[in-house]
Amino acid sequence: MLRRKTGVEMTELEKVEYTKSFIDKLAEGVNPLTDEQIPDGDLLNNVRISRCMFYVSGILDGVISQMKNPKPLKKIRNADKKPFCIGDGDMGKYTYSDNLCTVGDIANQLNSFIDLNIMQRIKVKTIYDWLVSKEYLYNVDGSEKVYRRSAEKGRAAGFTDSQRVSAKGLSYTVILCNKNAQKIIVENANLIAQSDSAQNGEHSGTAWTEEQDKNLTDMFNNGLTSAAMAKETGRTPTAVKARLVRLGLIKNRSDII
Repeated sequence: MLRRKTGVEMTELEKVEYTKSFIDKLAEGVNPLTDEQIPDGDLLNNVRISRCMFYVSGILDGVISQMKNPKPLKKIRNADKKPFCIGDGDMGKYTYSDNLCTVGDIANQLNSFIDLNIMQRIKVKTIYDWLVSKEYLYNVDGSEKVYRRSAEKGRAAGFTDSQRVSAKGLSYTVILCNKNAQKIIVENANLIAQSDSAQNGEHSGTAWTEEQDKNLTDMFNNGLTSAAMAKETGRTPTAVKARLVRLGLIKNRSDII
């Protein structure tokens, strides 16, 4: 362990600088312990050894510079991150609540176990979609978005609807989960994340281009279903329906199958 003269342990930067000072002296043919010139016949005073020392010193210069002025890590695009996945160890750390909690609360705790710099988060919408596919919930199409409600199977499993009022005085419904419902989501978290990857097309999450909008309009006018258009465009049926609403081709997502 390297320490300063005061006895305090050196920082990592100080350790590198201290090491470089030894390398520099050796490169100059000087004994770093005594500051005396190394004899000409000594192995460490060989010209080839000295060149290697100078080379290493140059590398350490770069290391020191980076440590003093660290460059921010390059942000990884979400599409380039690894799919969400947690091991049994992290899953075992999940703290189940005795009180009712939201799907968002569950997703937040699951995402706290992963490195979001390199791994995709599990999304609340993905969990909702999986619960709908397993018939714990069902969709209710609104004028601008899809709402979820607990189905009979879901209520039996511990999912309940709760009416709430926003700060603006607007009423809305939220899905709450008891401990059993929480376990259903947590224990299937990796499967839920995989279902999202399987459903997303190659263009999922990317902006629509003018040409893609034209092709989508042509397919809509030719009577294709949302599933067929999703397959052709490399997107999800939900994304296709949302774009059709945006283009003014339909009023509500429920207007097309």
